[in-house]
Amino acid sequence: MLGLLTFLCVNYLTYINTYVSVDASDTVRVLNQFTQPEGYTSISDLINFIDYMIIINSASVFQLGFTEHEVGKTVTNIYFYIQILGVVVGSSLAAMLLGKAPYCNTCKKYYKRKTLKHFDVGNLEVLEVIVKKIENKIEDGPSLKRYVEDIKERDNKEDKYGELEILYCTSCYDGSLIIRYVEVDSKRGSGGTDELMKTFALNQDVVKELARL
Repeated sequence: MLGLLTFLCVNYLTYINTYVSVDASDTVRVLNQFTQPEGYTSISDLINFIDYMIIINSASVFQLGFTEHEVGKTVTNIYFYIQILGVVVGSSLAAMLLGKAPYCNTCKKYYKRKTLKHFDVGNLEVLEVIVKKIENKIEDGPSLKRYVEDIKERDNKEDKYGELEILYCTSCYDGSLIIRYVEVDSKRGSGGTDELMKTFALNQDVVKELARL
């Protein structure tokens, strides 16, 4: 339904910003712009929106050189239905993706995602040490912030690295810290294993500290 409403709104905006002019040789000129040009009449003063939709989805004629070519009603109708299908499918996919996005039910808004650091790890044991240190500092915002700052940034040469990111509401600062282990597939470039290692719930003070990074 939202997709269809969007489609109609886009077409209505086109409708109210379409202007026509007929010169002495009965040549019709059509312009689409936000301001009415001199000598042109708004199409909304000539026909209503329903008639406009019927016209643009009826047979149309255009001239190429000295030859007129007609685009049949079937073709324009197919194009019209393809437009509707594209809008409906696109809006449905967007709704599905947003439905999976972390959402703050208290503030009625989506969480912000912020990557804090990418860092080199030779193996999972190294990452587990970092996870343990973070766990020991998870209630102390300033201490955790300093520790994250001290972690060496990834040098892009290692094919295994860790990732720290926070998800948080920018209004109430409810949030969490996410630690991932990523192993890059050298044959596929950026593809590879993305393994969620640990998620820590954060209090508001800790979120505010980490959000400053």
